[in-house]
Amino acid sequence: MYEKFPGHEPIFDETLTSAQNDSPETGLPDKEQIVSIAGPETSGNRPAIYSETSSIPAEELERREHMRLLLPDAGLLSHPQEHADEINSAFREMEALCDGTAESCASYATVMIQWAARGGNVFLTTSGGQESELLAHIARQAIPPPNDIHVVFVDTTLLPEATQNHVNYLQSKYGLTMHVMKPDPEKVVAAFTAYPRWNEDPTSEGYQVVTAALKQEPMERGLAELERALNVEQGARMVWLRNQRRDQNEHRAGMPSIEVGKMVVRLNPTLPFSNQMVKEYLETHGLRANLEHIDVTKPGSGECRLRYAGMERE
Repeated sequence: MYEKFPGHEPIFDETLTSAQNDSPETGLPDKEQIVSIAGPETSGNRPAIYSETSSIPAEELERREHMRLLLPDAGLLSHPQEHADEINSAFREMEALCDGTAESCASYATVMIQWAARGGNVFLTTSGGQESELLAHIARQAIPPPNDIHVVFVDTTLLPEATQNHVNYLQSKYGLTMHVMKPDPEKVVAAFTAYPRWNEDPTSEGYQVVTAALKQEPMERGLAELERALNVEQGARMVWLRNQRRDQNEHRAGMPSIEVGKMVVRLNPTLPFSNQMVKEYLETHGLRANLEHIDVTKPGSGECRLRYAGMERE
């Protein structure tokens, strides 16, 4: 579990800027400077490889402090079913402090992630998709080196090379501990054989069977692997940070900030972002958008050719 920090104190000094501390050769902070932000160094820490590219405006620092005052005790994550309504109520009050800008939504997400890291074992998932750097960037600000950030990436083996490259880029830039999970080839081939037209109707049985083989089963294995890697204590909860937004579809429009599942607590820190805000945030911080990403399990992906273990269908 990540180191606990008392009260509502931030995990690191948000007033420290890269302009003051970056190495002139690399544009990245020196190792000693990162350790001074995140606390004493422990054995096995990876080198510092990430730095915020600009200072945080005073307005956002003040906003974050106001948001922290609204947070309940992070210990409530030990019993999330009993306290989900209380936690969601606090997050709604926090969100009301956002002013419709990308930076205010980033403040909301940062404070939420720091809170979760005090009370649970935080991890991310990534698809390597168009907007995947948004959450990686915010999470690494909230949980700076030398703290680990674990990420589960389900590689369906049907992803374009650009997505594989983008995931590698995220791992390298942010120092992520990546857990790459792949589906069982035999199960996928059997599903494709039984349901050759599976991707024509996302409500069909075939779609459910194939996507379960491609994504759900590898994800469940990833969660089990992650639980072992994090050495989750009895009674502690794994907190899954997801990059989902209300404006993406009708279902997500009504999605709460925190959802309690059987294995994990699902936290949705990027819910308030609009499509325009994401674009603004990526541009402001010089982040990449993976415009070549295609997910064959998403309706309208534009993918018409499927290959798996020697199988091909036009």
